[in-house]
Amino acid sequence: MKPADVRPVTWRGRRVEASVPHPIAAQSLDLRAPVGTACGAASSRLSIAAEMVPTDFANLSVLIARGEALASSYIEGISAPIIESLLPGTSRIGLSLNDAVDAVRLVRDMSDTNLSVALLCKWHALVMKSTPLAREHHGRLRTEQGWIGGASPIDAALVTPPPETVPSLIDDLVEFANRTDVEPILQAAVVHAQFELIHPFADGNGRVGRLLIDWVLARRLRLVSPPSISSIIMGDAGGYLSGLTLYRMGDLDSWVSWFSSVVQRASQRQLALVQSVDELRARWRVRLLARRDSCAWSVLALLPRHLVIDAHTVVSELGVSPRAALTALEALAAADILREYSRPNGKGRPARLFVAPDLLALIDVG
Repeated sequence: MKPADVRPVTWRGRRVEASVPHPIAAQSLDLRAPVGTACGAASSRLSIAAEMVPTDFANLSVLIARGEALASSYIEGISAPIIESLLPGTSRIGLSLNDAVDAVRLVRDMSDTNLSVALLCKWHALVMKSTPLAREHHGRLRTEQGWIGGASPIDAALVTPPPETVPSLIDDLVEFANRTDVEPILQAAVVHAQFELIHPFADGNGRVGRLLIDWVLARRLRLVSPPSISSIIMGDAGGYLSGLTLYRMGDLDSWVSWFSSVVQRASQRQLALVQSVDELRARWRVRLLARRDSCAWSVLALLPRHLVIDAHTVVSELGVSPRAALTALEALAAADILREYSRPNGKGRPARLFVAPDLLALIDVG
C-alpha cells in the first residue's frame, strides 16, 4: 500500500510536517501469502472461540464487554478500581469507565448497521460524555490541527492530517469499512490503523478506533461478543505503536501480521475466560450445596450479568419478596460467593450492595 504523504503545514507561525494517509477504499491491499494465511487462521480462531461460549451467553457477554471497555480505557491512562465503575454515585473516572462499557455494548448491538460519519460521532460523544473534553468537541470532527505526543506539533511524535482533509478521509474510511469483499481481519486492521492516522477527533481517537475493531469483527464474522482485543494491545504497547508506524510507512504486511497475532491471542484469552467462569460456577455450586435457600440458587444464575447486585435487583429479576431477596443475598455472602459492599448514600442507612469478587478478578485490568 502507499505510505502516507508528508505535507508542510503552518502552526502558529511555525512550519511543521503533517502525515496524511492515502485514501484506502480504492487501494490494492495485497498481502504476502504467509500474512494472508495468518489472517485466515485468526478468523478461524475467532469462530472457535464463539462456538465455545455457554448457552447462557447473555450473562458472559456483559463480562466480556466490560473487560474490553476497561482495557481500552486503561490504554489511555484512565484507570480506577473496577468497583468504581459499578457502584451508584461513582466518581468521574468511574462514570467515564461506565460510558466506555455502554459504548462497547452499543457498538456490538449495531453490527448490522452500516457505518457512517454520524454513527462514529455518536460513539465518540458517548465515550467522551464524562471526560474533561470541552462539550463543543463531543461527537464532532476536529477543526484544528492535531498531533500525537509532545506539547505541540513542534515536538510531536506525529503531526496528524490538516483539519480540512479530515472529512474526505473519514468518508473514504467509512466506504472501506462497509465493504464485504475484504478479508475480515485485514479489514479490521486497516480500518483501525487508518482511523488512528486520521485522528479525526480532538481527543478519544484511540478509544473510538478500538470500537471500530469490535464493530468490524462483529459485523463480518457475525460475532455477538468479540474477544477483548484491547486487553492484548495493552500488554504489547510497543508492538502496537511500532505496527502503526510501519503501516504509516506503507508496510501493510508487518502491521496485519502483528494484528492477526493479537486477534489469535485475544481469542485464546476469551476461551480461558469461559473456562474460568465455568470452574468458578462449579465451586460456587459446591459452596451452596449445604444451603437449602432456593432463592439463593436463583440469584446465582443472575451472575455474572450483575457484577453488583442488591435486593431491589433480585426482586425485579425474580419476582420474590424483598425479605426473600435479602435473605438469599446474605446466604450467598455466607457461602463466600458474594461480599457485602455498603456505601453511604447520604440519606440515612447506606444501601446494601453485594459484589462477586471472584468475577471482578477475572476482568480487573489494573
